[in-house]
Amino acid sequence: MRGFILFLTCFLSFAACDEKPVVIPPFEAPVSNRVVLLEELTGVECQNCPQGAATAEALAKSIFPGQVVVVAIHGNFLTDMLANSTYDFKNQDAIDLEEYLKPWQGKPSAAINRILFEGTDKLANNKPGEWQGLVNDVLQRPHQVEVVFSHEFDQSNGDLTVNVGIAPLEDIPEGEFRLTVMLTESHMIDPQKDGTEIVDDYEHNHVLRDILTNFDGDVIGNSLTKGINLTRTVSTNIQEIVDGEWIAENMHIVVAVANTGGVGKDIMQAAEAHLVE
Repeated sequence: MRGFILFLTCFLSFAACDEKPVVIPPFEAPVSNRVVLLEELTGVECQNCPQGAATAEALAKSIFPGQVVVVAIHGNFLTDMLANSTYDFKNQDAIDLEEYLKPWQGKPSAAINRILFEGTDKLANNKPGEWQGLVNDVLQRPHQVEVVFSHEFDQSNGDLTVNVGIAPLEDIPEGEFRLTVMLTESHMIDPQKDGTEIVDDYEHNHVLRDILTNFDGDVIGNSLTKGINLTRTVSTNIQEIVDGEWIAENMHIVVAVANTGGVGKDIMQAAEAHLVE
């Protein structure tokens, strides 16, 4: 642990909607250093998706603060722009990722660390009431990898560099380990179906805007060894990759490390930071 703290210190020096409230029963979150990636499959034409969005927000902000990172994916299903829409939240990365997260059944659905949980054949769960239990399950599993990152962003021209550090906490001799770096944007006001109505001033949060790596992650190795830390750098220009308007102050960088070498696509650890501090 002392070695990792030293690594972390050195690495960081390098580099108004009408959503329905989610009722939170009394609950004590487990003590864990894990950070869970919740990928919400959603769409502006999906009349039940505001419930899913409210649940995801409550998990990230109230129930498991600092332990859940949300990415809202608008792929091909129920995502066509509405009559008064300004934004088209679809992009090729979102379309590819939505397809990658199959099998799933309907929206809203959420992939919790991309784990195929026991007793189901669906990668994403379409019952928001069950998402808290699934997150709680993951947080009680062994913490195998730590992920830290720093970034440099030139707001004048859109240049972005993300420096990622990956520290294995145990030996994992076999697998296929992948790094994914994503950009999301929140506080986007645009219409959304909600039941039989359309809410014109709905606030869309955590919207996937781009994936800086391959949509399913860049391979970083086939084994991990405790004490041997990995670093990767990803660069891009936001003005060139994000279509239409974007507000840097409302954007987040999301980093995730997965092991896709087994039967699943399991995320081992996630991390998130504001694009503009």
